[in-house]
Amino acid sequence: TNEGTGSITTKTTSAAGEFGFDFVQVGTYTLGIQSEGFKAYESTGIVLSAAQQARSTYVLELGAITEVITVSGETPQLNTVAADQRESLGDIELENLPMSRRSFNHVLALARLSQIRASLLMRKALYLSRTHEDV
Repeated sequence: TNEGTGSITTKTTSAAGEFGFDFVQVGTYTLGIQSEGFKAYESTGIVLSAAQQARSTYVLELGAITEVITVSGETPQLNTVAADQRESLGDIELENLPMSRRSFNHVLALARLSQIRASLLMRKALYLSRTHEDV
């Protein structure tokens, strides 16, 4: 459940008990898991940001479905799926960036330039390591 909009999405697990939600909007979520013969599980305050891939393991306890376990105030989820590093900027952060004309296109250009610079630095390091090996 998206805590901001109240939008509810449901999924059924695979035979192995795995499930996934694709193309989820940025926001804070509550996850509820229930299965016959097990206690229901609920986790609140799950924050998802842009292009984030999150993976978590949940273990359900044996019991009646009327028993509910609620977990809140979780630690931020660690992305164990991919090594991507992403950061979402909110309105206030974008407004406070030191840019002339405050254009979103300038933000995109800065991001692209930082990727190019990182690529060039890696190539230079690779070149230097190869030249030192030949000596």
